[in-house]
Amino acid sequence: MPHYYPAMLCAFRSGVREGELIALKPKDIDFNGRFIEVRRTFYRGRITPPKGNKPRNVDMSIQLSNTLD
Repeated sequence: MPHYYPAMLCAFRSGVREGELIALKPKDIDFNGRFIEVRRTFYRGRITPPKGNKPRNVDMSIQLSNTLD
């Protein structure tokens, strides 16, 4: 399995935007609740709040949760 597989799966399965995916940190992932909390994005070389300035939760599929764990 290629080393970029987890990131690609996360992008396709969760709908997280590219900049949000780049800015994700391990603490943003809740494996018990199976969701990703999007708190920041990478835009024009800077980490900024996400679109709308409000964090949001994105559900994870079982496959994505197992892959990231």
